[in-house]
Amino acid sequence: MIAVDRDNPEPYYLQVYKQLAADIEQGLYRPGEQLPSLRSNAALLGVSRNTIEQAYQMLTQEGYVNARPGSGYVVNQRSTKPMRFANFDSSYKASLQLLRERADSSSTHKVKYDFAYDAMDPSLFPYAQWTRIHRDVLLGPDNTDICRYADKRGLPALREQIAQYLMREEDIQALPEQILVLPNTRVSLMTVLGLFMDNKPTVAIEDPCFPEVVNACHSMEFPVYPYRVYPDNSWRGFVTNDQNARLLVTTPFNQYPTNASMTLSDKQALVEWAEDSDAYIVEDNYCREFHFGNEHPPSLHALDTAGRVISMGTFSKSLAPSLCTSYLVLPPKLMMRWLDMPNTLIHTPVPWPLQATLAQFMNEGLWYQHLRKIQNAYRSKYRTLVEALDKHLGDKVSYLDYENGLHVLIKTNDDRSSSELLKTALKEGVRLYPTEQDFVGPAPEGWNYVLLGYSAIPLDQVEEGIQALAQAWL
Repeated sequence: MIAVDRDNPEPYYLQVYKQLAADIEQGLYRPGEQLPSLRSNAALLGVSRNTIEQAYQMLTQEGYVNARPGSGYVVNQRSTKPMRFANFDSSYKASLQLLRERADSSSTHKVKYDFAYDAMDPSLFPYAQWTRIHRDVLLGPDNTDICRYADKRGLPALREQIAQYLMREEDIQALPEQILVLPNTRVSLMTVLGLFMDNKPTVAIEDPCFPEVVNACHSMEFPVYPYRVYPDNSWRGFVTNDQNARLLVTTPFNQYPTNASMTLSDKQALVEWAEDSDAYIVEDNYCREFHFGNEHPPSLHALDTAGRVISMGTFSKSLAPSLCTSYLVLPPKLMMRWLDMPNTLIHTPVPWPLQATLAQFMNEGLWYQHLRKIQNAYRSKYRTLVEALDKHLGDKVSYLDYENGLHVLIKTNDDRSSSELLKTALKEGVRLYPTEQDFVGPAPEGWNYVLLGYSAIPLDQVEEGIQALAQAWL
C-alpha cells in the first residue's frame, strides 16, 4: 500500500511515482491491470488530484503504464528494468529476486507424459453436477449459514452422508457423532495425536510409509517406532514384540507405497494386540476404493468390537485433491475426549460451501455414480498400463503388482539406481517419482523402485508414455 511521508522533503508526486513503480516491478500490479483512479488515490493519500496525475504521467513516460481513454492508466507488460524494491536494503532485494527466479523457474526437460500419483484425470470430475449443486447451496434457503461457522466437527448433513457411505461401501459402522471432517491426512493424524499429548506414547508406523505420517509425529514430538513391512507386509513380528508402542498407524488395504494388502490373520492379530495392550490402531483407508482384484477383505474397524480402531479416509483420490476434504472416525471414548479438550478446534477447517455441496452431492446419489465411473476408468487405465509394461518392457523390468491403488512401483533388472532411471526417463519426456524418501531409515539394498502413477494421465496416453519409457530405458 502506498503512502505519503509528509516529513520527507521529496515532492509528493515523486514519492507516489517511486512506490507505484516498485509495486509494478514486484508484480503487485499485473500487466493489463488498471491503476486506481486519480480521484480515489488522491482521496486515499490526502493529496491533490494533480499530484497523482503527475506521478501517473511519469509512469507513462517510463513505460510502466499506458493512458487509455475510458480505461484510465493500464499496466504494460512487465518492465525489463532491474527490480528496484524501493526502501529495501540490498540483501533483501537480492533475496526477493532469488525468490522470483525460483518461482518462475521451469524444468529444462519438456514433460509430455506425467505419471503423477497425487493428481486425478480432470476429465473425470463431475463439473456440471458439482456446479449445479454448489449454485443451489449458495442460493438456497440455508445460504445464510455461510455467514457463520459450522459445527467444529463438520456439517451434520455431511457427517450423516459419510456415515452412510462408510456402512455401504467400507463395512464401517459408525454414528455421525463419531465423525470429524478435516482437510487432509496430516491434520487427521495430528488430531489423533493430540488426544494423547499427556503421555505421548510411542507410535508404531510402517516402514516405508507416507512421509506425512512421520512428519506429523515429529512435529508433535512423539517417539516413533518404524516397523519394516517390506517385503512381506506382515505385522506378526511386531505383535510378538511391540516395543511398548501404544499407537499404531497402518494402511492395511493399500500399503504405501508398495500397495500390498494386509492378510486377514494379521488384521485379527493387530486388533487382539490393541485390546490386550490398551492401545489404538489408526487405520488409514488410503485408496481403498481402488481394489481391482476379486477379494474384498474386511477392514480393521469391522473386526474391532472394543473401540480400539480409529479410521481415516479422504476424498482426495476419488473426488479431487484440491477440495481438501477428509474424515476421521473416532471410537466414542476418544470422541468424548476430543470434545472435552480445551485446545481442540474452535471452528471447522473445511469451508461450509464445500461441505454443504459435498453433502448434497452424496445425498442425491451422485457420489455413488461418480465413484463407479472413476473406479471403472481407473480399472481400464490399470489394465492398459500393465499390458503396456509387459508388451514394451517385458523381462527388462520388475514391478510390484498387487491390483491395488493408483500406481505401480517399477525398476529395471540391471540394477540401475532410481535417480538414473528418473533422469533418463525425463529426457524422453516421461516423469516418474522417487520412493526412497518413503523409508524412515535407509532404503533396503537393491530397492531402486520408482513410482509410476496413472490416475492423472489420460487413458489414450498411457501406452504412449510406456513406449517412451521403454525408449529411455532400453
